[in-house]
Amino acid sequence: QLLIYLTLISTTTAKETFRIAGIISTDENGRALEDAVKKANADMPPNLELQSLYIKMDANPIRSALNLCDHIISQGVHTVIVSKPENSDISPPISVSYTCGFYSIPVIGISARDSSFSDMVRLLLLSL
Repeated sequence: QLLIYLTLISTTTAKETFRIAGIISTDENGRALEDAVKKANADMPPNLELQSLYIKMDANPIRSALNLCDHIISQGVHTVIVSKPENSDISPPISVSYTCGFYSIPVIGISARDSSFSDMVRLLLLSL
């Protein structure tokens, strides 16, 4: 459905913006996300723009979910990319995945849950 929506948007003249958010473990990963979105925008139709934003992952799963709501979901994001935590603790990414699932926001980077969303978003981004 999202792919059909993006196809329809690319044939209209109204400008659409899609926000991609990152929950990352290092600022270097956040800058990499911003750079990738800038490069992707160079290949976008003139009426379609990608925007990126990121926050650092909190080791506490509850704080991670609260930060997601306060700083990411409130910005109207369309998909969330979650990086692997530095200390390999799986709890914060799972709390992010469940929170995004509640709001029907696709997540990339969680293999234990919402992998169908992750596959759908990968295919969508590859088709752009």
